[in-house]
Amino acid sequence: MSNPIKKAYFDAPEGQIHYRYVSGSGEEKELPCVFLHMSADSSGHFEKMLKLYAARGYDCYAPDIPGFGGSYDPEVDPPSTTYYVEAYSHFLKFLNLSKFHLLGHHSGACLSGEIAVKCPSLVASVTLAGPTIMTRQDQLYFLELLNPSVPFNKPVSNGSHLLKTWNFLKGIPGLGKDGVIYNCVFNHDFWGYFEKIGVSILALCARDDILWDYFCRVNKVVYPIPHDKNIRCCSLLHILGVSLSSWTIGSSLIGYDLTAGQACGAVLVRTAIASLSAFLTGTPGTVHHLGYGILGRAAFGLWGSYFCVMMNVF
Repeated sequence: MSNPIKKAYFDAPEGQIHYRYVSGSGEEKELPCVFLHMSADSSGHFEKMLKLYAARGYDCYAPDIPGFGGSYDPEVDPPSTTYYVEAYSHFLKFLNLSKFHLLGHHSGACLSGEIAVKCPSLVASVTLAGPTIMTRQDQLYFLELLNPSVPFNKPVSNGSHLLKTWNFLKGIPGLGKDGVIYNCVFNHDFWGYFEKIGVSILALCARDDILWDYFCRVNKVVYPIPHDKNIRCCSLLHILGVSLSSWTIGSSLIGYDLTAGQACGAVLVRTAIASLSAFLTGTPGTVHHLGYGILGRAAFGLWGSYFCVMMNVF
């Protein structure tokens, strides 16, 4: 049975940061856990997880992002995610944790990656729930959606604009003051920080999450294959069929008393079968945009797929 969750405040340079915490049960303590919630939410989002991990011996801490929950509202709009990371750095220093596991959700995941890079000696592992794994074009798209100065809807006589607005709001997890942190998140160099994280990373995302379509990019091995880079193996192998090796096979068949026509026919049948096999094998990449690495995992398992990766290397 876990200990009760308590609430407290930390005096940050610009105001008070509200946080929830619970001490781990049992005599043998694990490394503490720090939970960073998404925007338009608060640390209350993690109460069930705090209880769950506290019962397993983890001291758990969950602060409210400045501007949300019980934490202070920034006097001016933060220019970047660094503002929030620095505020959390003061909070983590106050907790006096020598090392901890870090979990972030959405905006919290964005901040977690940056914290892991800037405080590498403190972070033991990082869990990213619904990370913002986007290209710059994707970020600009979301910034345009979230820009309150750009009207995306106009009133019409039949009132359909109300339904359009309602559907829009349902798809975005909160608007208003959280638009400030959204501007920071969607201008954040996630890839730059993500590639510099030097500890174990667990990335996860719900299928109905607004960021699910971008989640496959968390591992470049499973990055979707663009349409302009799909290779038509069938055509490729037909071209390779007109090669020195094919002529060598044909000449060898003639040595087995086949005529020139029969040898050519045998080579063409071989090439057709090989092309069909390659075409069917490449269908997952053409249709579902699954790369070579992920198909290797499906066929050989996680560890066996390294054989496929090494074949790519050499």
